[in-house]
Amino acid sequence: MNILHQIVFNSDIIAFAMAWDGIKDAFAWFLEKIFELTLAMGVPSYALAILIFTIIVKLVLQPLMNKQLRSTHKMAKLQPQLQEIQKRYANNRAKMQEEQANLYKSKGVSPMAGCLPLLLQMPILIALYSTLRYFQPAPEYAAYFAFFWIHNLSQPDPTILMPILVGASTFLQQYVSMVNKQDKTQRMMLIIMPLMFIWFVRTFPAGLALYWVYYSLIGAALQYFFNRKWEKEDAIAEAAEAAAKEAGLEEKRSKRIEKQNKSGGKFKQPTTPQETQIIKVEKQVRKHPYSDEMETIVEEQLVNYTESKDKSQKTQKKEDLHKQK
Repeated sequence: MNILHQIVFNSDIIAFAMAWDGIKDAFAWFLEKIFELTLAMGVPSYALAILIFTIIVKLVLQPLMNKQLRSTHKMAKLQPQLQEIQKRYANNRAKMQEEQANLYKSKGVSPMAGCLPLLLQMPILIALYSTLRYFQPAPEYAAYFAFFWIHNLSQPDPTILMPILVGASTFLQQYVSMVNKQDKTQRMMLIIMPLMFIWFVRTFPAGLALYWVYYSLIGAALQYFFNRKWEKEDAIAEAAEAAAKEAGLEEKRSKRIEKQNKSGGKFKQPTTPQETQIIKVEKQVRKHPYSDEMETIVEEQLVNYTESKDKSQKTQKKEDLHKQK
């Protein structure tokens, strides 16, 4: 049985290796086709082919990236409400998580929205790394497999210039993507991530580093555009919500004033302590009819009065039934 398991395991590894080789061959073929396009355009360059490849990848992933970044943007807007929930349910973690989930659902936000684009990007980076590391252009086109001071894009940059470009472009993209620039965690990652990329790409093929520079710069430009667009949309949505809220309050105020006018300015005589309290509040409201705070007090008093009245009626019914028995 162990031998059978070993055979199955080895066959799975072989199948995965063959599939991975197929992906690398597809990347190499696609890169060659794009290079042929640059050749037909009269500007043969593998660096330009990598740029076109980056634009294609960006176009494919951008809808998912927009979803991620839009979700991040909304999450930043919800921070005050999330902090309030954390304070309110500090001793009840289950209730805290439930309230947070309800808030996310009501606002259409998913904390995990950013995972899918990253999961899709990682296989592309790994496949492109494997492709460029062993990529050999045709001998007559070998001179075009270069980028300014780099003579072979399958080899690491012999200088520190490309790693610095990678770090700078990563910093720019992160800075533009930051929603809350005062957040300490985001500010710390703004420094750590570029330094990590600078360290990693020292041994990566220069073509892969060039791809990341292109990807980061295009991403920063698109993010700047979408930030402006989303800010305008948020401003319009907030204005509409404020107008709707004000219209609702105005309707309530109008009904309250109309009710007061119909009563002829007279208050009914209280028959219970609860009614006495309500009439006192109503007198205060009469002095300040447009006070939202007063409106809230009245609503709370009415709720308490209704509950108390229902309870009294139920008690009375029980007493009547008991007397009948």
